Amino acid sequence: MKEKSIITKFFMTQFLIWGVFSLFLSSTPISILNDTKTNEFFNPKFNAVDFSNSTVISDGFGGAYWNDGASYSPAIAVDKSDAMHVVWHDHTDGVWGTDIEIMYASYTNATGWSNVTVISDGQNYIYWNDGNSNNPKIVVDGNDAIHVVWEDFTDSGWGIDYEIMHTQYTSIMGWSLPLVISDGYGGDHWNNGVSAGSSIATGTTAAHVVWYDGTHGVWGMDYEIMYTSISIPEPPCTLTPSGGIPGYDIFILVFGVFGVTYLFIRRKLKKFK
Repeated sequence: MKEKSIITKFFMTQFLIWGVFSLFLSSTPISILNDTKTNEFFNPKFNAVDFSNSTVISDGFGGAYWNDGASYSPAIAVDKSDAMHVVWHDHTDGVWGTDIEIMYASYTNATGWSNVTVISDGQNYIYWNDGNSNNPKIVVDGNDAIHVVWEDFTDSGWGIDYEIMHTQYTSIMGWSLPLVISDGYGGDHWNNGVSAGSSIATGTTAAHVVWYDGTHGVWGMDYEIMYTSISIPEPPCTLTPSGGIPGYDIFILVFGVFGVTYLFIRRKLKKFK
């Protein structure tokens, strides 16, 4: 009887163990059970994505290494022609002064990387921006105009606080003079808190800019998110070889055909008289 009890307990224990094991199998995803881990799975160098070698674009153009200050906070945008446009803030000193400036470089398949250009100061060789310019953001609109915004500590009529500045590039006008867009609307300079952390996006008719701002107002004394918009410039007009009037060449062609036809018919009528 004792032996029968032992056998019964043994089978009951086996039944319990197999039951728990079956429950575990039924609740485990098949993908995990069938997962066969290979050495490549754990190898960080194993990747099916192809990528190019790294390239320094903030210095070394034409073999000249002049950029000896730290370059930070890059941002990139690509236009409709797959040309790349890159901005960052840079500590390199130059004719623009010893303050941090926004620099720009571009890439096309035909020409490669361009030389670096300071776009936050020095338009028309006038160097007025003597405060730090930081953390640029860049976007290309539907007309392939380039828009760049950043936070700037240059003092002027808008006060001594950080403001958001904007510049834009078109193939006809080049880089525009940086403009404060976080203060001074309608000549009223009311924004006296820090404006920073800008971000920009474009729609069909305007570029839209947001940032965080420490200006106090009816909303309280805390930081708030502010917004402004910038009109997108019209696309450049393509001049026709005959003077730039749309449809002018077609008009001349039609007028010429009409004139020749008229003279031909008139000569034929004279022969019948």
